[in-house]
Amino acid sequence: MPVAHPQLTLIVNRLERLGLAQRRAVPEDRRVRHVVLTRRGVKTRADLQEAMYRPPDEIVTLDREVLETPDAALKPLAGEGGSPTPPGGRQAPGGTIRS
Repeated sequence: MPVAHPQLTLIVNRLERLGLAQRRAVPEDRRVRHVVLTRRGVKTRADLQEAMYRPPDEIVTLDREVLETPDAALKPLAGEGGSPTPPGGRQAPGGTIRS
């Protein structure tokens, strides 16, 4: 993910303010700084990664039989119309429009 230098500086400043990262000088080149996570930053990253990979409760509570067939697994989540309704009230192409 490319980030412009000014934005990167703002991001690192904020991470430092939150105690999640710190800048470290590089002895071989005084112009260079490495950004490293603090212990708190490492824990926060681990917590976020764990939460990111945790399946939603709606999936976890489905029976194993339902999970083995993707179509069957999605039906209880789809609502009345049989297909999930995305934000804005529009169904998938070919479906009806809900308001």
